[in-house]
Amino acid sequence: MASPSSESDYSATPGWLARHRGGVALGISAFGFAASELAATVGWLPAPWGTAVVTAFEGALVGSVADWFAVTALFKQFPIPGLRRHTGLIAKRRAALSRGIVDMAEREWLSPAALRARLATFSCANFLTQRFYRGEGREQLRQLTRQQSRKALGWLDDPRLEEVLEPALTRMVERIDSGRQLAPLLKRLAYDRTLNEQLWQGALRILERVLADPQLLNVLSDILLDQLDALSSEGKWSSVKVWLGKQFLEGEDDREKAERLLRRLLGTAREHLEEIEQDQQHPLRLRMRALLIVTARHLRHQQGSRLHQVLERGKWQLYNTFIEQRGIGGWLSFGKRWAEARINDEQSLLNRWIDGGIDHLMQRYLIEPQARQRFDERVRGWAGDLIDAHPGAVGSIVSESLSEANMPTAQLVATIEDKVGPDLQWIRVNGALVGGAVALVIGLVRALATLVG
Repeated sequence: MASPSSESDYSATPGWLARHRGGVALGISAFGFAASELAATVGWLPAPWGTAVVTAFEGALVGSVADWFAVTALFKQFPIPGLRRHTGLIAKRRAALSRGIVDMAEREWLSPAALRARLATFSCANFLTQRFYRGEGREQLRQLTRQQSRKALGWLDDPRLEEVLEPALTRMVERIDSGRQLAPLLKRLAYDRTLNEQLWQGALRILERVLADPQLLNVLSDILLDQLDALSSEGKWSSVKVWLGKQFLEGEDDREKAERLLRRLLGTAREHLEEIEQDQQHPLRLRMRALLIVTARHLRHQQGSRLHQVLERGKWQLYNTFIEQRGIGGWLSFGKRWAEARINDEQSLLNRWIDGGIDHLMQRYLIEPQARQRFDERVRGWAGDLIDAHPGAVGSIVSESLSEANMPTAQLVATIEDKVGPDLQWIRVNGALVGGAVALVIGLVRALATLVG
């Protein structure tokens, strides 16, 4: 009986002989029977030994045909009266076959006990270390981290994020005490020479930007007009002073007058700042230092002063303008562009920080022996709890995979035939060999009986 076990390890694409062994055996049996019958008829195979040879090939042919029918009937249906219901067995018994596979997978192959036994010998820490800490896996993890970071940045374009951030930003602005928090900064600006120098340089750059940016100039004009309106409402004399001041300004309306006044003031301020930046002992620099000291002291000790009120009003005017012009969305868009540029640059500080974080996590949880043990115990505990909580999950997954919707009957039959077909060919070969051997023994016994009789 020829059924080598090595044939069960056939490749994914078996050769022609592996797929047609049964047909070859059937052909040899049919040819041998026809040739031996012809030879016996013409006298080339004298009786009784010729009859035994004919009988052997006849048995091989019968066994080969019978096993061919048995194997083929598993997958295909024959329209033969009386035998039709015994063919196409896999398709007809699909439900019972599926239940058997589910039951075997759930109770034996992937039973909770089998899964727990496998978990006891499996080191998740070792797997992750080998997969992601070195070589191609590490590079794949780096690229995956960057890809997920880019996806996360997409949330910055979501309008709902602005709706969430605006109330939080409003509460933060409410908690800001302009005077109290500005006082220490003013004092430091007065005494710190380096910071003082940066103040003048920064002020010069800000003025240059404001003069070159119509949008910023428009915002400052709004603030100036609001302050003038607030001053006019403080009394009749204040209202008269504001009105007289506007009469001496050039422009068709209040906004144009405010813009021209701002440009003149800012232009003059820029000229003075350029002089001050070059002269360390400039009188205005010294006066500003003294003014910073006095203002810081004033803000610290006189919380309800007019200066405090002006600062608070200016704070809310700036904040309201920021909200009206969708400043939150602008900053989010800027942050997204900045982060995307850093992520796309492999040598950026952000990417080095991400890589360092990955290395730190690997070292802390997967490399150090005690940490590895704790990590594996924790994973086994989670997996064990999951198995206990869902004992029928494996069966449900297998059952769903074998359902008609996911795997139609024709596909199921074709898949089984593709996987086990080459091995089933050995049944047909064995049928021919066993049938021929049995028939040969019978023929030899008859021949001996004839000779003895």
